Amino acid sequence: MKTILYLFLGIVLIVAGTAVLTYQGVTLTTAERQFLNFGPLTAGTHEFNRTITLPPLLGGILLAAGMVLVFIIAVVKRSPRHEKHLKLPSGSGLAAPNMK
Repeated sequence: MKTILYLFLGIVLIVAGTAVLTYQGVTLTTAERQFLNFGPLTAGTHEFNRTITLPPLLGGILLAAGMVLVFIIAVVKRSPRHEKHLKLPSGSGLAAPNMK
């Protein structure tokens, strides 16, 4: 169960790193609604634009961390210590025949 979680986290890191490298900044627009409404006089809305720049180094670190995590999970899954072997009783008839 942990390996699936770590694999999912690695894939999310790879996608996030690729997104940061592709889009190097995010622009957020917030608007304040009418802050003054006095009879026929109304003050309009104010829009604020904020740009959050994301450095390419952050994208590279996220991408590398995700790739390392996925690689480690792949190596752990292939190691014989973590494989589960099916042991069948010899008299059950389900065991593989001996080929001599």
